[in-house]
Amino acid sequence: MNAPTNILQPFNPSEDLLLELLCREIKPDTLWSIAEADYGHGATAYLKILERIQREKRIPKLQFDTALSEVVALTRWQQPEQTTSRSYDQAQKTNLKIAFSCTILLTVRSEWYYNRDGEHTAIIRLVQASRALSAILPDLWKKVGGLLAWRVTENETASDDLPFFLYGLLLCGLHGKLADESELLALTDHLIAEEGWCRAHLQGQGSLQIDQGWLLPLTPFDQLLDDWRTTAHWLLNASDQIRNPDLRRRLLEIAGWLQQ
Repeated sequence: MNAPTNILQPFNPSEDLLLELLCREIKPDTLWSIAEADYGHGATAYLKILERIQREKRIPKLQFDTALSEVVALTRWQQPEQTTSRSYDQAQKTNLKIAFSCTILLTVRSEWYYNRDGEHTAIIRLVQASRALSAILPDLWKKVGGLLAWRVTENETASDDLPFFLYGLLLCGLHGKLADESELLALTDHLIAEEGWCRAHLQGQGSLQIDQGWLLPLTPFDQLLDDWRTTAHWLLNASDQIRNPDLRRRLLEIAGWLQQ
């Protein structure tokens, strides 16, 4: 799975920078909140691993499926708080633990974690949480974009997940102003092409959910699809600030498709 270098380069692909940033920000009580996500089961053992991740600012080698995946996956399902608070109040702590958990899920090496289905759920939760956290961490969008750009070509990302990663990049680029309009247009065109390829591939396999709109049939699960649909409004708002008529038209088209 590949994307042209000129599409990814503006986002400075990076495996580690987002995790390093969040490790510096997250506090012990927030780590404990993640560790006890499975009704407190195994919380002490989970906390030790989370503390090591924070201390070393990397994910150590471990059998992730049995060691940590349950609590970070459960944390991913929590609803991010839409707030503009510039302090780590309870709402922003919730967003931080969601972003931290999703970053772990998207960073852990594929050979350590064999249950990576539905990565689109981690992407949308990371983007939603980052939208609020950017009020505290102004460089956050840059770090999120770097991780998603890295994942486009690394860590054995599944081909039918590629459009979700590219769309996440587009949202990062628009919110964080990480690329100029010509670069965003190139990304958008590649995203539309990849979505079309995946759609045709799934249709050929007889697994396409024809009752869903653009992007959404690429997953067999109805998980967080409404959250993806709400991003149509983000595109509509962003289009008002776009000068390039072709890019504006693409954003309006995608927003319309998402709302179908």
